[in-house]
Amino acid sequence: MPASRGTLLGHMDDIPPTPRPPTPSTQPGAISPARTDDPGAIMGGLVPREVRASPVDMLAAPLDALSPDFVTMFDGKTPWWRPGAKEVAKAIGWRWAILLPLIAVALGIPVAAMLMGRFSLQFLGGEIKFMIMAIGASISIVLYAMKRAVNVRKDDFCIHCGYCVHGLGTSGQCPECGRHFNLAIIGEYKKDPHFFVDRWRALQDAPKGFAFPAGDGPTPDDGTR
Repeated sequence: MPASRGTLLGHMDDIPPTPRPPTPSTQPGAISPARTDDPGAIMGGLVPREVRASPVDMLAAPLDALSPDFVTMFDGKTPWWRPGAKEVAKAIGWRWAILLPLIAVALGIPVAAMLMGRFSLQFLGGEIKFMIMAIGASISIVLYAMKRAVNVRKDDFCIHCGYCVHGLGTSGQCPECGRHFNLAIIGEYKKDPHFFVDRWRALQDAPKGFAFPAGDGPTPDDGTR
C-alpha cells in the first residue's frame, strides 16, 4: 500500500538538515576573508602593471640616425616623441570646461592691471596669487593631456619620432629616423613617458666604465637593524 503524503512529510521532518557552507558576514563592520589567489584582493586592489622592459634595454642610436622635425634645443641628442597640439586638445576632453576659465584668469589679471594704470600694483598685490594658481593648474592639465595622448595611442610607434612600426616585428630599426625600436620598450614608454625619460636620463648620468671606491671597509655596527 503506498504511503500517504502525511506519512512522507513525517519522515522528511526526521531527516537532519544539510549544513551549509559558511558565508561572509554582511553585518556592518564585518571583514570578509581575503582570497590569496586573487591579485586584486591584495593591497586593496592596487596591483602594479608588469614591467617588461626598461631604459637599460635600449640600444645606442646609429651614427646616421635622423632628428625629427619637432626636436628643439631642450631635447638633447636623443629625441622623444610627443603628441601634437591636435592630439593634446583631444586628450583634454571635458577638462576644457576647467582649463578655459583658468586661462581667462591667468590672462585677464595682467590685462586688468594694465588697464587700471597707477592702481595696478595695489590690484596685483591681492590677485597675483590667483594668477599663479591658474597658471600652475593650466600647466598641470596640459601635461596630463600630453601623457594621456601617449597612453591612448593604440598603434606601436617609434618612441623617438612617432613613426608607426606596427607589423615590423618585435624589434628592429625605425624606417623613419633609423633608431632601434622594441615593442616591450614601447609598451613601457606608453605607461608614463615622462617617468620613462627621467629614468633614461638618470641612467645616462650614472657613473660607468670606471672603478670608484665604495668605502674603507665594513660599516661599523651602530646598533640599528
